[in-house]
Amino acid sequence: VIFTNLFKVKDVLLLALTFVKIISLFLPMMLMFFTIPLIFSNAAQIAFSYAKNKSNASAMLNFINITLSFIGVFIFSIANIKSALVLPIALLGVIAIIALIMLRLKLKLKH
Repeated sequence: VIFTNLFKVKDVLLLALTFVKIISLFLPMMLMFFTIPLIFSNAAQIAFSYAKNKSNASAMLNFINITLSFIGVFIFSIANIKSALVLPIALLGVIAIIALIMLRLKLKLKH
């Protein structure tokens, strides 16, 4: 019983010492949980406003959403990443790519 309590204390101390790693995991997830619904709902509204067959557009949008989620989880599971900083860096990379695509589309629509 004493050894199991010591292991629990050790785990709590390790958790307290690795606070930066925990923040690097939870902060991006908080950001994703708050922003993805906003982005997804706006994208769906824009897509459906141009669609002639809304049921087909809805099925296609859901298929793309599930497929991209599967690909992301599959890539991260294959990579076998041990560093806690990879998720925030990957998130910033995806945000940068999306921002560049949006900027390019905005410039293309102006012409």
